[in-house]
Amino acid sequence: MNRGQNHLRRGLVNNERHVGQRVSINPNGDTCGVCAACRSGRLNHCIPATLERAIGLQADGALAAQVAVSPKTLHAVPDEMGRIESAWVEPAATALRAVMLAGDLTGRSLLVVGGGPIGQLCCRLARHFGARRVWLSEPSPERRRHAEASQVDRAFDPSVETAELEGLEADAVVECSGSEPGVRSALAAARSEGTIVVVGAGHAGLDPLTILIKELRVLGSFTYVDEFTEVISLLTDGGLQVADLTSEIAGIDAAPAAFERLREASTMKIFIAPNGS
Repeated sequence: MNRGQNHLRRGLVNNERHVGQRVSINPNGDTCGVCAACRSGRLNHCIPATLERAIGLQADGALAAQVAVSPKTLHAVPDEMGRIESAWVEPAATALRAVMLAGDLTGRSLLVVGGGPIGQLCCRLARHFGARRVWLSEPSPERRRHAEASQVDRAFDPSVETAELEGLEADAVVECSGSEPGVRSALAAARSEGTIVVVGAGHAGLDPLTILIKELRVLGSFTYVDEFTEVISLLTDGGLQVADLTSEIAGIDAAPAAFERLREASTMKIFIAPNGS
């Protein structure tokens, strides 16, 4: 099924809602429908949806047993999709958009900077789409240990392997860390006329001289547009594996401690189950 067919399938499935239906929520999906971005299909640039009423940011999120959301944010997930996989739909959509923006990866090389959940997903999706070489840069040993399962050719510790990392000459780089060292290494590791996709949110400056001399193509990747349906298909049929990236499922009372462990990068992905199940 191609992406156009996926888009059509999404419209059909999401119009068939019923009580008890399993869904995934697009937290940036409450679009206004009338702005220039919405009318041109660039839904991730609808200001009300992404910067004024995003679920879990400006609007209350799902750290509760029940939450009210706009029907526009709902994407049906099939009964055969596992519970763990259904929780990965939103981050997988973020990663899919970033990998797609990197261009056709068939036979090409990709460096992913930042080995958290989004970075690991980017590695796996790059392999799925035919990348010849996939590298990962991640300072946390806990997160680097997932590199093999993410089909990474080599995982670098940027704190001690700077020279090797920056000499890669990667065709494309997906920067997921949002850190100044991460951005700096992304620019250095990309080949001349290569592509850098910025996913990590931060305030690290891009070096204009390096971009100019190497004629780099630098793109931002902001949330998602129609990627939900494609990742639902990948997660359902096993094209994208995520169970091993799920560190634990914690109850609502354990949420503060879980957030602290995530800040320390001492774990990979913790899901909060507000209903305790």
